[in-house]
Amino acid sequence: MRFINGHSWADRYFAYALCALAVLQACSVPSASAGGSDTGYEVSRRQTDSVFWVDNTRLVFAGMHSAEMRAAVRAHEANPEGRLKKLYLWDNATRSARLYADVKSACFEKGVIRYTVRLDEMTGRRTVREGSLGNEREIEEIMPVLTNAERREYVGGLRCKPLRRSELVPPAASYRHVVTLNHGDGYLDLGPGGGPSYAEERNVPDKNLTLFSERTHAPVKLPMTWDQDFSPSEVTYSAYRGAYVLHPRPSRSQSASGTGPLMVYLLQPDGHVERKLIPYSPAEYLIDPQPTKRGWIFGGGDFYKTSGLYLYDEKSVSKVDTGLVQKVVVSPDGCSAAVVIQNKHLETGAPFNLRIFEICGGGR
Repeated sequence: MRFINGHSWADRYFAYALCALAVLQACSVPSASAGGSDTGYEVSRRQTDSVFWVDNTRLVFAGMHSAEMRAAVRAHEANPEGRLKKLYLWDNATRSARLYADVKSACFEKGVIRYTVRLDEMTGRRTVREGSLGNEREIEEIMPVLTNAERREYVGGLRCKPLRRSELVPPAASYRHVVTLNHGDGYLDLGPGGGPSYAEERNVPDKNLTLFSERTHAPVKLPMTWDQDFSPSEVTYSAYRGAYVLHPRPSRSQSASGTGPLMVYLLQPDGHVERKLIPYSPAEYLIDPQPTKRGWIFGGGDFYKTSGLYLYDEKSVSKVDTGLVQKVVVSPDGCSAAVVIQNKHLETGAPFNLRIFEICGGGR
């Protein structure tokens, strides 16, 4: 057998065949699987809500420049995040970011951005800027001093301002898991959340989630139930579909057997519900699933073996990137995904990188 540099022709042909197969596989997966583009910024694990698309090319996020963070960590700085975290504006067309405001967080709702610029705890006052991006105006607000009981009356969700239960229409009962939706869309009742009659409420036959919306003028009973274990903090909004995303956690029996599809729901403001089934393997569970123009993108996977970012294109699940996903935000046209991901999640103290994935390729 003829040898070249110590390798037989058979070895060479086998290697060429492997290379050809690798090229074919690379061509068969979505363009997002190339690993996305690194913005050069990190996002705090506790600040993933301050990441949002203003439109199809501009992304606002609260984060830190990666190079500056690495230098601060090498210098053993006590709290580098507190010093370096600022609000940035990413331009997807130029693949660059610029400083937008020297603040630590922001909220975005229906085209309006809101963030605190000054806080005076002595006087109980704060100054916020609010308005469309670049056209905010300053507003001074008084921060109420609340008792623990009064704090429990406030509910969170997707509104930039927390609301009291009595301010909702209709008023929400105490000890209920309630999620406020965008302005004008009402709120969701996800079931009992404690209180003296918790056991009795959990045992009632009607366990359906309920949508209270100004659009419907009457409560809408949804096909999902409390037993599916929805988390209030995991209800998100898809600007691409104009709908809310809810996903139940896999049941214990499903996790133990490794069978059965993963479920995610799209809830329209009028109460219409669309259910999507995603193969259980290899993701095993869903982290922040979001619809895109080419299917569903989400985090998941066994922490030690298969943790990463995945894309389900209605036919199969493909791994797009490796790491622990914290947040997925999709642009209004469904073609770009901003993802907060800890790529080296098995290393202690590894950063949560902000990466941009192009889902549609050139077919935007």
